[in-house]
Amino acid sequence: MYAVFPRLKLRVSLFALPAFFLTLYLEGPLPTLLLLTAALLHEGGHLLAMKAFSLPVRRVDLNPMGAVILYDDSLCSLAASGWVAFAGAGANLVALLICLPWGMRSPYLLFFILANGFLAFLNLLPWQALDGGKLLSCILSRHLPTEAAETTCRIVSRVTARLLAALLLALGRAPPPPASPFTDLFCSPLGTPDAGGPALVTDTWGPSLAPQGPLCSHVAPPAPRWDPGDGHR
Repeated sequence: MYAVFPRLKLRVSLFALPAFFLTLYLEGPLPTLLLLTAALLHEGGHLLAMKAFSLPVRRVDLNPMGAVILYDDSLCSLAASGWVAFAGAGANLVALLICLPWGMRSPYLLFFILANGFLAFLNLLPWQALDGGKLLSCILSRHLPTEAAETTCRIVSRVTARLLAALLLALGRAPPPPASPFTDLFCSPLGTPDAGGPALVTDTWGPSLAPQGPLCSHVAPPAPRWDPGDGHR
């Protein structure tokens, strides 16, 4: 179900707005803005490639999981289609490389880097529903007969889908990660108590920077306050 805006060549899923507010509620305003920025960079990369190859945009669909840009590929070469498919992930990789030297200086910048890396990795997977599947199809079609290229793409896509399903199932059954400095850093990349990141905690001995959250259950509780009446320490 879509709300259609013909003049803008835009269709918006009725589930896109609830998904946005759910992300806003779960992650907070700034993380949501960073996620949207990474997504806009991805789609902007596609649009720039279409512009470079003079490919007219037919429609843009906004869905809960992202956006789909439909363009007229009737006169489009395999090379142009391949570049358009790669351009979205390419834009995310460029943003990642630009921000990488300063990633550890801010948890928000680190979150932005991880968001761009995730979008690039996910979209380059050789699955027909993703950019990686289209890119693989363009590459194989240049070196194999059409039927062989399509068959190979279908096989690779099915294998990729099964591997993803197995990975998600394994992650769902995996135990919590052991205590380590890595989990201290990534309890949450956002550094807020609600999200489980490092937060300023006031214990009996004064303020200290202590990790909070479900992944940081190994953190020792604060020491008890010493009462002079006890006569000992």
